[in-house]
Amino acid sequence: RYWERQGLWRRVADNPPQFQFVGCRQTAMDDVPRKNRELHARLQSILGEEYVIQPRDFSMIADWQEVFGLPAEVVILLVEHEVRRTHEKKRSLNAIFKRMDKIAHDWAENGVVTVEKAKERIARDSAGYALARRVARQFSLHRDPTVDEAALADRWANEMKLTEEDVLAACAETVRARNPSFAYLDSILRRHAGGA
Repeated sequence: RYWERQGLWRRVADNPPQFQFVGCRQTAMDDVPRKNRELHARLQSILGEEYVIQPRDFSMIADWQEVFGLPAEVVILLVEHEVRRTHEKKRSLNAIFKRMDKIAHDWAENGVVTVEKAKERIARDSAGYALARRVARQFSLHRDPTVDEAALADRWANEMKLTEEDVLAACAETVRARNPSFAYLDSILRRHAGGA
């Protein structure tokens, strides 16, 4: 793994592990400026042992920062989000940098260059965002759901394993409230969790 990170060997097969000799050129961490070493180390820890960052990936990360204008904190959020989605979909991490490059390009084009905007975008990309929009419409709220509301809806869908029909049916119980809210709906759903 060490020599793979240094760019000297490249993994070509997993079962059984097979490697291809790349060459003896000086690459990887020695060529990386000190300010980026911490970022690359952090990204490698997010990716884990499942994927070793390659020299071409270092170039891509540099493009995200220098060409697209994404700060290191936004790059970290992007990688964490895509690793989480990849694991949820039970996909391999082999093509993750291709997917992340498209996402970085999209974020840059749409002005997602701050931590706050990145968190909003990640919330919109979550499965709960669509559910949160349906609930907001059910409550006659003429706005997009907030990041916290999308996170609640994501919890309902992923942790509590509720369907959209379950959540919308629970909305009927909010009629007793003068101003129905996501928090009130959450308390109703938690009360009925485990029941019919």
